Amino acid sequence: MFLSRTIKTATLMVGFYSLSAQAGQNLHFKQGTVDTTSRTSLSRFATDSATNYHVVQFHQVITEQDKTMLQQLGAEVIRYIPDDAYIVKASAVTMDQLQTQRGVQAVLPYAPTFKVSPQFGVIDHMNQAVLEKISIRTFSDSATQQLKEQVQKLGTLKYAAGKGIGLVAPLSAVEAISQMDGVEWIEPYPELKFQNFEIASDFIDAASRKTVNDLDGYESGTKVMNFEAAWNRGYTGRGQLVGFADTGLDSGNAASIHPDFQGQVAKGYAYGLLSVSWNDPMGHGTHVAGSIAGNGQASGGTLQGGAYEAQLIAGGMWSQLLNNMIPPQDITKMFADALADGARIHTNSWGSPQNLGAYDNFAVTVDEFMWNNPEMLLMFAAGNSGQDENNDGRVDEDSIGTPATAKNVLSVGASENLVSDGGIQRPLGQLKKQNGDPLFSAEPIASDTLSNNIDGIAAFSSRGPTDDKRMKPDVVAPGANILSVRSQVDGASELWGALNQDYSWSGGTSMSTPLVAGGAAVVRQYLVELGFTNPSAALVKGMLMHTATDLYPGQFGASGKATGQEMLATRPNPHQGFGRVNMDPATNFDGALMDGAVGAGGFGSMQVGNWSGAKVTLIYTDAPGAASASRALVNNLDLEVYEDGQLIASGTSTINNHEYLEVEGVTGQLEFRVVGVNTPTTKNGGVPFALIASPL
Repeated sequence: MFLSRTIKTATLMVGFYSLSAQAGQNLHFKQGTVDTTSRTSLSRFATDSATNYHVVQFHQVITEQDKTMLQQLGAEVIRYIPDDAYIVKASAVTMDQLQTQRGVQAVLPYAPTFKVSPQFGVIDHMNQAVLEKISIRTFSDSATQQLKEQVQKLGTLKYAAGKGIGLVAPLSAVEAISQMDGVEWIEPYPELKFQNFEIASDFIDAASRKTVNDLDGYESGTKVMNFEAAWNRGYTGRGQLVGFADTGLDSGNAASIHPDFQGQVAKGYAYGLLSVSWNDPMGHGTHVAGSIAGNGQASGGTLQGGAYEAQLIAGGMWSQLLNNMIPPQDITKMFADALADGARIHTNSWGSPQNLGAYDNFAVTVDEFMWNNPEMLLMFAAGNSGQDENNDGRVDEDSIGTPATAKNVLSVGASENLVSDGGIQRPLGQLKKQNGDPLFSAEPIASDTLSNNIDGIAAFSSRGPTDDKRMKPDVVAPGANILSVRSQVDGASELWGALNQDYSWSGGTSMSTPLVAGGAAVVRQYLVELGFTNPSAALVKGMLMHTATDLYPGQFGASGKATGQEMLATRPNPHQGFGRVNMDPATNFDGALMDGAVGAGGFGSMQVGNWSGAKVTLIYTDAPGAASASRALVNNLDLEVYEDGQLIASGTSTINNHEYLEVEGVTGQLEFRVVGVNTPTTKNGGVPFALIASPL
């Protein structure tokens, strides 16, 4: 088969490019831009002998020689700041030496003003009565412990773990915290919520169907995603472990679990505050788990999860004591536990609806985990903050919740399922906000329902781009009126209504994300059986994105406002990402694949022949950005397409850690190159990437 031949021959070829000599002239912080060519601008940041942390900017793209120079002078590189700068930890003597080094553009202290989120606004120092939940990111675990005592004098310490400190204090405390050496970033602590779309119970319609015998196969969402094609080929998630963190899983006991999870649970963890069980007294987590890997036993096989032969590692974040979601102080513990147990996929149907579009402490944390563990794919629900505030009949952009704003994770939005009975069937114009105003009052959305057109995006689904204009979500999947497993714990919610004692309806990006997690497990099994013994997270993520179905122009057609009422452009776009996950081409791939890594000035390459056209996707796992920076991207890899040695197309985004190209009308041999344009932060000398190409 062409695929297997291509995989064997598409090995890494290394070449070298000359690096750009364009000078770095600005530092881009969320609190503003610093022009380092202006003495007036730099004079605001006089040398501060009290700090060990400084920003060092270079005249041009940072080279390996620059990194070596910093190391030889004893400076510890901590974080990249655009353009062409690092936050470094160093002694006063070292900083004096750096000022005179050839190639250094500017050296200035990492000032308190750089550390404070604009979300705080103008701080009223006189008002001590209003308390704020404050999230503090430090430069290191040791800095957290050193600062803990100072911080807790300002208010009530909630946690101090890893690189994070949580505090409840008057807003005036923010200024004092910003003066502390070792603090990297301070922001309001976001409210974390599960990403099921919450709606008043009186909008839930009783279904006429009462038994599983009445179902037509669309209810689980797997049919729309073409899972049956993968299953028929034997790709069912067999041999894969999927971790998830949620409200728990059914009884919390593998021996007495719901029939749909018999033999499916490898391990469970209780992460909720003072919880001793990973059971699910709420119901959300059980519904999520059913979409990942439920085996469908209670429905005679009708309602199966996407990877119904995969194993689950359940994480319960529900605090029975507080009857709420209380994640562990260091959220990476959940990912690390699952990784140690053998999982290479971890899905999360939760996030924050505050500070939409921001690259914040949570986003940095999950990007850092994936950078350190590039074989582990983390997935997050994009959120349910879709609204039409300007009443133009198109859902507004820039509503992605954190940590789905992170670069490396697979962020999942919700498309429509195909269900006309059960769950919520009201026209969207009838749905209300908490204040009683309609959610969607303008046509054509007002007359639409949530699951009547599989080419539509669910109106509630959060849209991109992020604040720094990166494209999110990455993909979509059915997330409206999804039928999955119901928790058997007394008092558990029926969510959007129960079908029977075993299954209930629900909706939200909470529901689309676990379906894609099931798809990720199936794709990973497929890649392993193709010969990728340990496929990277970038390759699994990229396969789901590359083979997704473009839903442009959406359910309302290419008409209406401008050139389309739902989406204005083909994929990728900020409403659907790369499109709806399609498990048929994802498990029957006719093309070329590679996992690789590339450093500054180098390139990775693979060649194919006899294609009249091609679509090519580059995905790379990027180093964590700085929460204080206004741009999240650190490394910049470009994608180039050559025909018979001549460059015919290139993707040169300086915003996203992916590139996508389509080329038509070619007759010669094609070569796809991944070019290391700017790689200031590498792992073992390179940046890990996945390259995926297939004929048009």
